This record gives sequence, structure tokens and C-alpha cells, in this order.
Amino acid sequence: MHPNRPMKPINYILTPLLLTALLTVGCSDDEQTADNTTAALQLNLSEEPWQGETLQLTRATVTEEALKTSTAGFGLYCSGFKMADKQVTWDATHQRWNYGNLLLWKHNRETTVNMYAYAPYDGDGTYADGSSFTVSDGTLMFTTTIGNTTDLLCAGKTNAKQTDDQGTVTLKFQHVLAKLSFGTITNHYGRPITLKSISVTGTLYTRRQLTMATGVWSDEGAITKLSDKPYSSLNQNVAAGETTDFTTSDTPLLLIPGPSVSITFTISTTDFGTESFTFSNIPLEKGVNKTLNLTINNNFEVVITD
Repeated sequence: MHPNRPMKPINYILTPLLLTALLTVGCSDDEQTADNTTAALQLNLSEEPWQGETLQLTRATVTEEALKTSTAGFGLYCSGFKMADKQVTWDATHQRWNYGNLLLWKHNRETTVNMYAYAPYDGDGTYADGSSFTVSDGTLMFTTTIGNTTDLLCAGKTNAKQTDDQGTVTLKFQHVLAKLSFGTITNHYGRPITLKSISVTGTLYTRRQLTMATGVWSDEGAITKLSDKPYSSLNQNVAAGETTDFTTSDTPLLLIPGPSVSITFTISTTDFGTESFTFSNIPLEKGVNKTLNLTINNNFEVVITD
């Protein structure tokens, strides 16, 4: 090369092009990093989680907002992430459902998991009134009489997998118990009456099994026959022409849906003394509050409406 001849610039042009080509070959689509192929497990509640919202729910205060403000939250079971009765609460700071340290999905997006939840979270399967339940393989079974336990909601998601970069699984809760309560007493009878007591009779399940993914109760398990179980003993006076609310000291009955029940009202008057009136075949439907109203008409005819 002649010492005074200028150097050709072509080598300075090829060098960056060559580097670009080498970098492109060195990172193929099949070799993406974990940050691009996996995501943390996130939870979301369905925008319409409360099955039967056009009806009277078992306890209207148990809503998504109530779960978010509650310190109880919900219990979560998940096979793929080895969760067993994990408490989940709302993290207002990060605006997400918090189950502890974030867990990552596996690299293979075809990996599926089964997820089940119940609310409110209980911790050991024993509610304050002594009602107990167990959860196994996506089924929930009460092992003692449910009594007046806290309202129960369940959700389930089978074969869930990472479908987006956020790895979010949406749970749809639904009310799974029936509620029986009492509304008003209307006295069209021409004299004062006194409501002495209310009792519930019938055959009720105490070990009925619930499939959490669908909210369907099955007929497996023991049953208990209620023999004239007193719901409330009271001396509630209702004047003629008056409509008044029931003033029972008991909370409404939360029951496992199943066979219908019978309700007996014991009423006394100066004319007829003490009489009992029984109304049979009152259904118990999942997610529905059955509120019964009592009316005493002329000639001491007693009817109930809901």
C-alpha cells in the first residue's frame, strides 16, 4: 500500500453491520429469557362473581368490596402451586390479591393447574358457631351441622394455565347456602294476637358435599332429621290492624340447600287460646334468602307469603 494513498472506508462500514448480524444470530425466538416466557401467578375476581345477584342473596354484605376490606379474605387451594388453605387478602397498596411471595408459572404455557377457593377465610375449617368443613380434591363437605354459620361462597377453576404475560387466573365466586328468615307480621284479625314461638322441622343435610368448581351440591353424606327444632321462643304482641317486623333474637338460618322444611308458628288469642299453624314444603335454594311474612286474617286464618 502506498504510504500517501488514503485508506478505503469500506471496513468501517462493514464492522457495525457484521456486529449486528452476529447479535441477531445469537438470540433466536426459541431462546427467550425467563422474563419473557414466565409470569407471576396473579388472581382476579370475576366482574360478575355473585351468582343469583338478581335474587336476594344469602347475605348481601358479602360482596367483592366486602372481601377486599375484610382481614379474613378467602382460602385458596391450588394443585400446581402446592397451596393448601392459603389465606388471600387484598393488597390495597399494590392493587392485587396477596397470597404471600409471588410464584412463577412454569416455562411451558400448556401446564395446567386446578384452583379452588372459599370465603370468608376460616383458617382451620371451624366457624365460630362450631360448624366444621373439610376441603379435598375440589370438594367441600360439612362435618357438623351448619347451624347459623357465616355465609359461604365458593369458586373453582380447573385446567387453568398462563394465558397472557400477566399469568392471571380469574375466580368466579357464588353463594352456595340458602337463607331462611322472617319479615313481618300483619294482624287483620279483629283482636290482639301474641306470637309465642317459631319452630323448624324437616330433614336437613349435615354432611352434604359441594363441588367447588360448579357450586353443585350432591346427595352424599349423612342427613339429620330435625324434630320440632325451636327457632325462636318469644312473646311478641301484635295489635289488631298492625303490621310489625319480627323481633326474634336469633340470626336468620343459613342452611345447606336440599330437602324442603316445614315452619310452625304458635299463636295465642283471647278467643282461640293457643294454636299452632304449620306450613310445609318450603324450598331451600342455593344463594336465595327465603323471607317469610305472616298474616293473620279474619276468623283467625293464618297465611304466609314470601
